[in-house]
Amino acid sequence: MASEKADEFLREGMRRYGRAAYVLVAFGKEVESRLQTVLKTRQNWGSFVPGNAAKPRSTRYWSEYPLLNAKVDGELRGKKGIITLSVNWYQSKSEYPFYCVFVEPKDLLDNEMAERDWPPDFEYREGQLRLLPDSENFDLEHDSGRPQAALVAAIEAEARRLGYPRIYKATDRAIRIIERWGLGSDRRGRRR
Repeated sequence: MASEKADEFLREGMRRYGRAAYVLVAFGKEVESRLQTVLKTRQNWGSFVPGNAAKPRSTRYWSEYPLLNAKVDGELRGKKGIITLSVNWYQSKSEYPFYCVFVEPKDLLDNEMAERDWPPDFEYREGQLRLLPDSENFDLEHDSGRPQAALVAAIEAEARRLGYPRIYKATDRAIRIIERWGLGSDRRGRRR
């Protein structure tokens, strides 16, 4: 019996695998492109001075570690760093992915990120700020921008704490961006 089901599964897979592989690759490229656009169109990075947006480099082992991302390199407090924005299925607790943003090397901002109080739909874990988006109301550009806005606010808070000069007038802007992205509120602006 198990063999019949396995045989049927393989027969169906042989018919559909080529198309499924094409869809998977096209889907990945589109998500990476949109994430890269989110990074390229951000105007306010706080104290992070962006360089060039790096070409998206997602995992090569999609079947084992499904994750898509985009990166931007730059400088934070005189040190080179990379900000990565990703959509992560492989560490998600559900079949729906979460969005995360992180800075490399981690020591550039890790303490500030770990010590912050994050809204309930965010968590800081394993060096990543994670957001579990609403699976019923998908909006890649909006949802992936929320952790990015929160990261900018954390960068500015750390810069103020350390007494670094602000490269941009970002504190007020970061607050407005966070409010615009709905950080800590639902999509109708109500506090969670």
